[in-house]
Amino acid sequence: MKLTIQTGETNEILRTISTEVTKEQLKDVLPTGKEMLKWLKSKKNGAGLAAPQVGLNKRMIVVNLYEEEEGEWHIYKTLLMINPVITWKSQDMVLDEEGCFSCPNQYGNVLRPNKIQLEFRDERFLLKKLELDSFSGRVVQHEIDHLDGVLFVDKVVGEMVMEG
Repeated sequence: MKLTIQTGETNEILRTISTEVTKEQLKDVLPTGKEMLKWLKSKKNGAGLAAPQVGLNKRMIVVNLYEEEEGEWHIYKTLLMINPVITWKSQDMVLDEEGCFSCPNQYGNVLRPNKIQLEFRDERFLLKKLELDSFSGRVVQHEIDHLDGVLFVDKVVGEMVMEG
């Protein structure tokens, strides 16, 4: 299966609120989720991917989780999250630059909570809970925004930077 990345700020698929994955639908959406995992792992500069970005309006994301080592961020795990829900956000907010596969060559600063807690289903539909902060937390928030039809460009504080 070849994934095609949806692009454009007015793309209808990207602007649609995605529906939850039911346990009965798991076998139908899991192949796409596994392709998304493979695709993300093959990218040098990718942090996450949401199902709407590959044309599927289902609440499913894949994310790289990071740890900081000597001032550098390193991927320690890549996860598939089904029906992710943020259950808590810190009051501590951080402004940092984001980009997106669906808005190529555009970058801008987005203000997000520094720490989040979330629940999601794994590939076997088991409920999982995580607390994430810093870059990993930002990545998950960015991808969950996609599930709600929101692009990072909607949240940019200040100037957008165009490259290329």
